[in-house]
Amino acid sequence: MLTVLIVGCSNPANPIADVESNLVHGKAPGAVNTSGTPEETSTPTATTSPTPTTPTPTTSTSATPTVTPAAASAVTQPQAADVSATTGNAIQIDPSMSQGQIQSKINESPTGATIAFAAGTYSLAGNRSNPNGAALNLVSGRIYTGPSSGSSAHLVGTGGYPLVYFSGTTITIEYFTFDNGTLFLENGVANATVGNNTFENIDCGVNASQTSAIFVAGGLNDSDISYNTFKNIGQTCNSQFQDAQGAGGIQMYGFHNLNITHNTFDTVYEGIAIVISNSDQYDGVGGHINYNTFTGIHRMALELLGTTTNPSGLEVAYTNYSNALLPWAYTFGLSLTAGQNMIVHDNVLNGNNNQPGYVPYAVEIGGVNSSAYNNTIEGYWGWGFAIGTNTHISITNNHICGPSMAAAAPASGSNPVAGNAGGFISWQGSAVEGTFTGNVTSSALTCAP
Repeated sequence: MLTVLIVGCSNPANPIADVESNLVHGKAPGAVNTSGTPEETSTPTATTSPTPTTPTPTTSTSATPTVTPAAASAVTQPQAADVSATTGNAIQIDPSMSQGQIQSKINESPTGATIAFAAGTYSLAGNRSNPNGAALNLVSGRIYTGPSSGSSAHLVGTGGYPLVYFSGTTITIEYFTFDNGTLFLENGVANATVGNNTFENIDCGVNASQTSAIFVAGGLNDSDISYNTFKNIGQTCNSQFQDAQGAGGIQMYGFHNLNITHNTFDTVYEGIAIVISNSDQYDGVGGHINYNTFTGIHRMALELLGTTTNPSGLEVAYTNYSNALLPWAYTFGLSLTAGQNMIVHDNVLNGNNNQPGYVPYAVEIGGVNSSAYNNTIEGYWGWGFAIGTNTHISITNNHICGPSMAAAAPASGSNPVAGNAGGFISWQGSAVEGTFTGNVTSSALTCAP
């Protein structure tokens, strides 16, 4: 889903063979340039190698997203019953207004205002006068809200441009449906709350800002993305074994104090992707990716790339993963290959509908002082844990069940060797001592309580 996508496997009929041939997984579906500035608009390109390669930043010369939005048009007129604007001191927006009138209301609103969109359908065209051709350009210091119950404020685009653009600090965006259009947050956004929205019907493509439901063109500070639903994203690519194009729920390049919690991802090419590309501006401290549910994911639920120090102290917990969609060589559960002091705990990753032996890793983990404990991994995963380049990794008290997990888990003292049974595998070049205690393995498809 990122700006440059992973190479496809050379043998979709038996993609696990590709992973076994080169145990370092491929580039993330988004590369960053060597200056550390996120690539907002570079086109995903598939490499010519048929097997995965080590993630390597690449340099791109593009800097500004290219969009070709349609000319601005009036908002679709709804039936009167669709208009149910919130009463009170809020600035009222309803579907009878033109797109220009809506933008004027936003521009003229005072700091601290609540801008309430009534229920109904808002057909929004791209607007070349707004950054990135967005349909609407939001102003900071406001709350933008649709109805919290009943019919939604349904923002509908035609694809290829953001429905909403925002740059600045302090904003709340809640209770909207984004249909065939994205939410674009500029680099440096802070104090943003994005909650209780639905993002749907965003097809795959080559421009991440147009195919990631929530696209952050850099990093977020002191923000929260929670209680959102992402569904039917990457429709075309979800039935293909390729990485030339992609789509996803959330994509960004850095953060400081960020919560991504209680979101639901259903029938999505890739769930969350974070590629740390500016470790000076965003230290990656204070990250919590917890209580998210993933079902029908074609590629990875969560993919993280960074440095040996960034992110720091990231928590990934209470994930519920099941029902992979047409699993293949890059259908991973959690891919967490960088950072320091990361903790991965109490996640449940169920691969019972996967084709036996076709799905590589439930959890891919590396970094410095990373710890994974109390996780349940079950089903037709090739390996429960893929151990990447690390220092002092700790994998303890996990339940790992499935036909490939029958052998005993490795003992402490060194990382497992490549191809080790028992649900563990190492793909790093040189072994480093790790702690492996209390892990229970079984050949059963489901771990016993």
